[in-house]
Amino acid sequence: MGTLRETGGVKPGRLPHVASQRPTLQALIQGEQRSTGSHSFIHFAGVVASATIIPISIPFWYHALMSEQIAVRLPSSTLRQLDELVRSGSFASRAEGVRTAVDRLVEQWRQEQIDAAIVAGYTRHPQTNDEVAAAEITAIRSIAEEPW
Repeated sequence: MGTLRETGGVKPGRLPHVASQRPTLQALIQGEQRSTGSHSFIHFAGVVASATIIPISIPFWYHALMSEQIAVRLPSSTLRQLDELVRSGSFASRAEGVRTAVDRLVEQWRQEQIDAAIVAGYTRHPQTNDEVAAAEITAIRSIAEEPW
């Protein structure tokens, strides 16, 4: 299994090639290995992957786009409810339902972190009465300008 080597002076994103060497649809989907002298490249949709060690037998996009698989044990009652969500069309599969739940959990956690940072900031540096009054006036003016 070979690896890509550094480009050695060829800028990433630029691979000298003639029009007849344009990538085929298959090459765009899987990535196409090309060699110029002693240097190897993967040419993908006009972009060259270089200076990165990637097994040549694995398509170029795999490392950037592939997700990792994990095993999760769920209580039977939760699994029955997840299956019902799939049957009702809420999700295409169990995996999609679990991914969505994890995405929502991560987003909720991220929002809680942002909220905590805002609260901490205002706790350290509370607004003055003048700042609050100016904000209220600005809000009232912006609402009055709406073409209801």
